[in-house]
Amino acid sequence: MPLHHIVLFKFKAECTAEQLGAIDEGLHGLASLAQVTSLSYGPAEDNVYDGYTNRSQGFTHALHVVVADGEALSAYNSCDEHQAVVKLILPAVQEGGVLAVDYNDK
Repeated sequence: MPLHHIVLFKFKAECTAEQLGAIDEGLHGLASLAQVTSLSYGPAEDNVYDGYTNRSQGFTHALHVVVADGEALSAYNSCDEHQAVVKLILPAVQEGGVLAVDYNDK
């Protein structure tokens, strides 16, 4: 059964377009990893429809990765490509600005 890996990010206000572009490119590049079934990443939307209430609580971007199982997630998390992107992200996020949750699709 697929395992979903959701990560929310609060990027610093002073984060540059160049930094965000490198992070975007790096995260989308992880879609080519053997462990990844699907990957999507993008900025939080604040005007989805008329009357929409923004519920992002300050999180600016979201990542959704689907892998086969816990072993695949472990391999994904520890691979060099993922670690390189983490090194781009950590200096760009606010303190406490990363929230991750994993769940099985039952």
